[in-house]
Amino acid sequence: MKTSSLYLRGLVMADSRIQVSSRVLSILRESGWSSARRVDVTDTKARIEKQGFAIHPVALEMLQSFDGLVLRGVTGRPMRMDGTSAARAFEDDELPYLKALFPGRLCPIGQSGGMIYLVAEDGRWVSLHEGWTVIYVMKSMDDMFTFSLLNENPGASIRELNNDEIPSGY
Repeated sequence: MKTSSLYLRGLVMADSRIQVSSRVLSILRESGWSSARRVDVTDTKARIEKQGFAIHPVALEMLQSFDGLVLRGVTGRPMRMDGTSAARAFEDDELPYLKALFPGRLCPIGQSGGMIYLVAEDGRWVSLHEGWTVIYVMKSMDDMFTFSLLNENPGASIRELNNDEIPSGY
């Protein structure tokens, strides 16, 4: 189902919450996602919060819809939608560095190709290299999936990190 404003931007309404390109939607469906998918994330939520992250409404929606899926894009590289594992990729002393890079509440949602994907409460997505070398900021979920699954950059803001922005040990 398409609406005129979404169609003009090339997006398809997969459901009332999920707006992605038809190419992304095809990959999501091939990976087992459907608009009816709702996962109980009670345990996931507790584990992510224990790691020091907040579960805001956008993150909760994404976790309920995608947590536990393994998506495979054009490269065949898996994108693991596992908020708990993504949260565990951060040590306690790294969280202040993450908050300095992106003020606001971020919640880890998945990992792929050496990148950790986090969603902000305003719907933007952050992709941080596991080695703390570069950060990408994307304006939407469709941009994030286009980046990770289609191996294309839909206009993400990209920035290499400076030494003072990187936790010790990297």
